[in-house]
Amino acid sequence: MAADLHRSKIMILQRIKNKFVLFLATILFVLLIIPTTTFIILPCLIYRQLLLIYAKWCKPSLGKLLCARSALAALDDIHTAPKCTLLGVAVVAGDIDVRQLQQDVMRRIVNAKDSNGHKMYPELQQYFSQWGGYLFFKNVKDFRIENHVSVVEKSETKEMSELDLINLRVELISKPYKKGQSPWEFVVLRNYHPKFPLMIDVDNNCADYTKHDSKTKKSVLIMRIHHGIADGYSLLKLWLNSMQSENMTLEQIPQPTFHQRSCFKTLMYNTWALLCVPYYVTEQLMTTYDSNFFHPKGITLSRKCSAGSVTLPASIIKEIREKNNVTFTAVLMAALTGGVRNYMLANGIPIPDKMHCTQPLPWPNHPEKLRNFWSFCIINLPLQVSDSKERLKILHKKRESLVRSTVPLLNLKLVSLVGSLPTPIIQWATKRKATTIMMSNFPGPQEPSSMLGYPILDASFGGGFGRGNLAFGISMISYNGTLRLGLGVDQSILPNQHQAQQLLNMIRDEIYILGQDVIV
Repeated sequence: MAADLHRSKIMILQRIKNKFVLFLATILFVLLIIPTTTFIILPCLIYRQLLLIYAKWCKPSLGKLLCARSALAALDDIHTAPKCTLLGVAVVAGDIDVRQLQQDVMRRIVNAKDSNGHKMYPELQQYFSQWGGYLFFKNVKDFRIENHVSVVEKSETKEMSELDLINLRVELISKPYKKGQSPWEFVVLRNYHPKFPLMIDVDNNCADYTKHDSKTKKSVLIMRIHHGIADGYSLLKLWLNSMQSENMTLEQIPQPTFHQRSCFKTLMYNTWALLCVPYYVTEQLMTTYDSNFFHPKGITLSRKCSAGSVTLPASIIKEIREKNNVTFTAVLMAALTGGVRNYMLANGIPIPDKMHCTQPLPWPNHPEKLRNFWSFCIINLPLQVSDSKERLKILHKKRESLVRSTVPLLNLKLVSLVGSLPTPIIQWATKRKATTIMMSNFPGPQEPSSMLGYPILDASFGGGFGRGNLAFGISMISYNGTLRLGLGVDQSILPNQHQAQQLLNMIRDEIYILGQDVIV
């Protein structure tokens, strides 16, 4: 008891000290950093506009300039070791006809038109070309759909397991893109024979977590696309709108909720966000740098992942949400926190005072076209708290406070500002060395759906860790009443798949712990 009281006093004194240092740093930011950066940034923005005008008239071979947020991801080692790849994965019933798939992708996606008769996704026939210190799109000289839709050869003659799929995903995330080609592709894995029951019973299209439909032929359809072309929400919309799923529309997908404000409150919100720039930028720069087992200082990442995957009924999370009056995301984040804590305790790893998690946030009025339109928030996970329900309450309060604050708007504008600068500055600024974990979660269709005539049995997504030294990512997507969790940790941290799966199992088990007094 005395020890806990002593520790509590130390933590309070530490917080006071940190706030005082942050206050001094904010003053320094206002007096020194803002004038200096303005002196650097303003000429860069003027140069960017002049370059854009010059390119339009004197460089007709170049397409449009990449938007600022896309430029942040596109500045990647795309032809050698890409770190910003996105994957969308669908397990379907049936044997996919690759030639037919090539025709359908060409007709329904590449050549898709909007209501004005213009191409919906011209970027799919373009690649990144750097000129004048900025990235532009440039048309592929000889576009062939065969370069973008292919089958895994060994799956033609050999049964593929879930481990084979995990290994393929790990390979595709870091696979280089071909020069002069648009950085995207569809990959088909045939003869898929998982060892676990899939999400739906293809005979009657209803949820079934126990039946093992081993006699049904299955294939896996993977879309791999570079983050410089689009974000995850664009990828989801492309799948839904362009693949013409028979009973799946974007309107059926649960949409992210945002705090509604009147015109006056919106004006006040934006004004306050501007005034808070010095404080919040200084705070994020000073307080989010982690040093722990999953984010050790000075380590050289292997850029190869140990990965794992699990599923569980989404209804459990919804019941926990309703019982505790928290958000769906707060439950997922609490499960992540508890799972990481339990893994560290089970393996004799010290619990750090801070471990930050970055979560991308989709922004309202996302464009219909392929774009990057997102913000993010950073949350310190309460690993020191031993009680699961208390961690859930803390995380719900933290996240709701952050989402309702001016921080997401500030980060949205900062991302755009940094992405508007010349490539050498962006390359320096985007080497993220702060937070430990990247967590992404998407709501998917809540009813059984089909794609290209094939019933979808399972859905998942994932991606690379980006530039810098982040080495731990977790993705979550719901489909037809089931939540699939995917995890990847750099092999310099967790050398083998067993360790990654053990960690992911503990994250899943934490959800059941949270629901112990909920589940009947």
